[in-house]
Amino acid sequence: MDNIYALTDKAILVQIGKKLKEARVAQNMSQKTLATASGMSMFSISQMENGHNTSLLSIIMVLRALNRFDVLEGLFQEPVLSPISVLVMIHQTPS
Repeated sequence: MDNIYALTDKAILVQIGKKLKEARVAQNMSQKTLATASGMSMFSISQMENGHNTSLLSIIMVLRALNRFDVLEGLFQEPVLSPISVLVMIHQTPS
């Protein structure tokens, strides 16, 4: 995908659904098996894979069942401080 920012929100949902389906199929997992493993219904899995509106909680449940939390790692990384930010922090620290 060249520019995710050029996609509409709906198009992003469709892409997320496709990626979740690809991950499920790569693990030779049926929608029924994923539904059971995630605690969701087959209908919800199908809707999600087809790009229909879903909750963040549902995506997390599916990612957990697929053992694919790696796709979320960027959200949990500590921010890298710029050199200017470090200097500002040093100068704001009482002597």
